[in-house]
Amino acid sequence: RSGRVTGVQTCALPIYVRPILENSYIELNIVYVILLFSQYVIFIQPKRLSKFTRYHMLHSILVYLITSLMGIIYWALPESFTQNLYGELVCDLFLLIGMSMICHAFFKALIGFYCQIPVISEAVRIHLEGY
Repeated sequence: RSGRVTGVQTCALPIYVRPILENSYIELNIVYVILLFSQYVIFIQPKRLSKFTRYHMLHSILVYLITSLMGIIYWALPESFTQNLYGELVCDLFLLIGMSMICHAFFKALIGFYCQIPVISEAVRIHLEGY
C-alpha cells in the first residue's frame, strides 16, 4: 500500500446518527425555538449576568430569527425562481448577509466591544434599557 487515501471519506458517525443530525433542523425546528426562548427566560430576563453578556445573547437570538426569516422567505419563493440564476443570486445574497452578521457579532464580542448592526443592535439596546 502506498499510503494514499482513495475513494470518498465518510464521517465517523454511526449510520443511524447521521440522518438524525442532517434532518433535525428541518424536522425538529420547534426544539430550536424552545431552546432560544428558554435561553431568553433563563439568562436575559434576570439580571444575573453582566449587561455585555446579556446584550450579546439577545443579539444572537435576534440574528438567529433574522436568518431564519431569510430562509423561510427563500423557501417560500417559487421553484421556477429559485432554480435559475436570479434565485441562486438571492440565495447567495441571503447567505452573505447572514454569515456577515454572525461573523461580525462574534468577532466584536470576542474582542470585547458591542456589536453595531443597525436595526438589531438598536432593538437589543432598547430592550435591555427596559430591564
